[in-house]
Amino acid sequence: MVLSLRFHVVQYVGDPFLAEGRNVAVLAYHGGRAHFRMLGVDGDKLTPSHFKSLSTKARDSVWAYREWVEWFRFLANVRKVEQFEEAVARLEANHSGMVVASEGIIEMTNGYGDTSVEKNLEQKNSSMMVVREGALEFPNRYADISDAMNYLFKRLVRVPRISPTLAFEDRLEEVLNQTEIAYAESFWSEPVEVEMVSEGEQESVTLEFSHLMAGDRPIGFNTLVLQGATQKSIARQVARIVTAFRDAARTGYLQPDRCVLLCGRVEEKHREILARFSGIAEVMDVFDESTLRRIRKLAWPHS
Repeated sequence: MVLSLRFHVVQYVGDPFLAEGRNVAVLAYHGGRAHFRMLGVDGDKLTPSHFKSLSTKARDSVWAYREWVEWFRFLANVRKVEQFEEAVARLEANHSGMVVASEGIIEMTNGYGDTSVEKNLEQKNSSMMVVREGALEFPNRYADISDAMNYLFKRLVRVPRISPTLAFEDRLEEVLNQTEIAYAESFWSEPVEVEMVSEGEQESVTLEFSHLMAGDRPIGFNTLVLQGATQKSIARQVARIVTAFRDAARTGYLQPDRCVLLCGRVEEKHREILARFSGIAEVMDVFDESTLRRIRKLAWPHS
């Protein structure tokens, strides 16, 4: 018995004028519900760095990708085929965001090892996202819908390599969310500058932090990506951050134990340069599970 599954392949087009797309997701309707697989999505977890790795434009548009992920999750709850088709039809009619770009057929007749592909591509409207249509046939004794979706995603969506910087950004976001410090009203999740006056020298000093928890007992954070960076680059960043934390203590804005350096995967070769933060800041490796506890204790010492 052969099962025919109709699916839609979603593309990301960063530049609507160039209309060069990258496959990022697969949609299908089967068994009374919608199904999807999407770049960086694993159940309820989203790893944004997969999408951000596509291009500079994608990295700047990750907020929009998050919204698309939520849209697909909502679509996955659709039970009526008419609703699913209406959603796809809206994508087909859309001239910005999600549009249908081309159609094709993929047939499988002898399991996963023997495939034939026929494509009849007709370029249509292109913008941030586009969709391709097709049909997959495979013996259902070999697989269920989940296997079929996984296979389609593997064949049609190329997962890009994640750079050390993007991996660090993903893990940092995860740590800040899991500690719940990201949800504190006084927390700034983006670079912030604080103007202070040095008491002894009566000079204006600008304090720079990558993140800040303001309030009566503020916590200043700065980040340092170690993997993939040259020693010269690391040394330059360390000098800048050390100065920032020293100025924060000198002006009385922060105590040294409330200056936090967030770095990633500390190796033996990094020990010497990180020793410069001794007595100046707390050094925390975001990939170390103990960092979650340390941040919570720092933010809420009596909880």
